[in-house]
Amino acid sequence: MNEESMLDWEGYIVPPTQRTRFVLSDVDNDAAMVSLLIVSAAESDAIDKIMKREEEEDSDYSFPSNVPSAVDDVSKHLSSISAIYGDRAFLEKMVAHDDTSN
Repeated sequence: MNEESMLDWEGYIVPPTQRTRFVLSDVDNDAAMVSLLIVSAAESDAIDKIMKREEEEDSDYSFPSNVPSAVDDVSKHLSSISAIYGDRAFLEKMVAHDDTSN
């Protein structure tokens, strides 16, 4: 199913019983289209090498085991403030939050 088959000409969702269904066995095979869907051995090897390199880079990073309490305290305050505020509103909320927590 794709979005086009789920919406009518006005953009409203069509009930499932009224949607057009396509059976893939009824669709003619196009050699050019099928050849584009095949991943060659060279492409597969390149993808594998990139994924392996990224996994190795990710595994080299280790999270600190002891987080300083000051960082943890700041994180606690920042997580309670929504990120949808602009800079000024964000600052006002932080100051107000700090005033109420002391």
